[in-house]
Amino acid sequence: MNRKLHFSEIGEKLVKVTYGLMADNVYTMDYAIPELIKFINFLELEQRAIMLEINRIAEN
Repeated sequence: MNRKLHFSEIGEKLVKVTYGLMADNVYTMDYAIPELIKFINFLELEQRAIMLEINRIAEN
């Protein structure tokens, strides 16, 4: 991944998915679930990157 998503960007996208589910009968779980899975993956990547950086700093 060339660029990491920041937590605020992920939060914004989660709000859009949530609002879409609440406000629009066309935007169904079929559309929302893949988007939510992508966000979870992005969060896991962010967490790994943060932990690697913490470990790197702790080792020095």
